[in-house]
Amino acid sequence: MTSGISARIGIQPVGRCPIVDMAKASFIAGFVPASNDQADSQILVEARHTNELDDWPHLVPTLRTDDYTYYRVTGFGKEEDISTDEDDSSIGRSACRECDVTECLLSTFSFLPTLPYECFWRKEELHLKFAFRNQDELKTVVDRFRRAGYTVELKHLALGDADLEVESSVRIDLQSLTARQREALRVAVEGEYFGADGADTEDLADELGVSASTFSSHTRTAVQKLLRQTFDVE
Repeated sequence: MTSGISARIGIQPVGRCPIVDMAKASFIAGFVPASNDQADSQILVEARHTNELDDWPHLVPTLRTDDYTYYRVTGFGKEEDISTDEDDSSIGRSACRECDVTECLLSTFSFLPTLPYECFWRKEELHLKFAFRNQDELKTVVDRFRRAGYTVELKHLALGDADLEVESSVRIDLQSLTARQREALRVAVEGEYFGADGADTEDLADELGVSASTFSSHTRTAVQKLLRQTFDVE
């Protein structure tokens, strides 16, 4: 029997970030954050974009193939030695001076209770996949990212078969949900949103004609209401 929670969340710093600029321009095909032994972050860029990055600071090419170029990413973040010369107009350095996050996107996220087992860029968001033991760990990760200066969006959620002692027959009152919450939950179930290979938040939100954040809010609230009924939590 399986238990726990599998979740994918999307994060984005509130302020300006050069790495986000690169992701927004679809330059980043692969991403590896820095490791605990202080090794630099790395990105993978399609060969057709390589020439567009020649003038970007802090990118050190390490390997070139016919299809991709691999770069080490160095020098980002609020470091003391970041240049503030008037003649220095590099995107990376000026953007980092505008950054308000307390934990850089390129870090190992050591401030979290558990580390993601996979991360990748989708447009301007960094998507992180986690395996949590319980809902408290998920909540802690979301809270810590938000305190660090990020917007956080739950993209996908899959629940394990927790071995809980509950009544085999449970009365669920769907009237406790608003019409929008019921519709969001219906679309989520039909799209297998809670399954391992279910539809993405963006696709289901488009189907309802709402934003991804609105869809997530309706779904999360609906699930919380039904779970509270199921386990008789006031």
